[in-house]
Amino acid sequence: MSNTVNVNRTCDSDQWWTPLHILVGVKMFFAEALGGDPRIPLDPATDESNPTGAETFYSSKGEDEPWWDGTFVNPPYGKDIKKFTAKIKEETANGVLVVALLPATRGEQKYWQEEVYNDKLSSLCLVRKRLHFLKPDGEERGSAPFASTLFFYNAYWADVSKSFKDIGKCIEIGKVI
Repeated sequence: MSNTVNVNRTCDSDQWWTPLHILVGVKMFFAEALGGDPRIPLDPATDESNPTGAETFYSSKGEDEPWWDGTFVNPPYGKDIKKFTAKIKEETANGVLVVALLPATRGEQKYWQEEVYNDKLSSLCLVRKRLHFLKPDGEERGSAPFASTLFFYNAYWADVSKSFKDIGKCIEIGKVI
């Protein structure tokens, strides 16, 4: 008996939109962390149609613009990802509350260790199962060819665990050295 999984190994587009169940968790997290209604205050890496429903968004060059508390980033995973990981380090060093949805497969890279695993990383959530990102028309793509992790910077553990316990294994970071 064979257990086969439909894994999409092609990246014919950089339009891999965040799955809805992740967006619900992110919005609930920001409601807990910032107060108010579920929302995403800023998405610096989205399409001009604003599929995350962010209050403010950048559809290009979001890595060059200011970020603020309540930033959710699911950046393009190609060569431009390094621009966004550098921006994550820069903004979180200034105390900005950021949630980043990133591939779980680059932890051996020097830039990843310096920028993603920076000293402001407070929690992470190892997303259970491979995500089915969305196409611009809302249709699910096949399973992603990689696992995903949500990285939380300058976040309180109680807010993370409450909002994401059903999405994957959440881990509170003691200290990153």
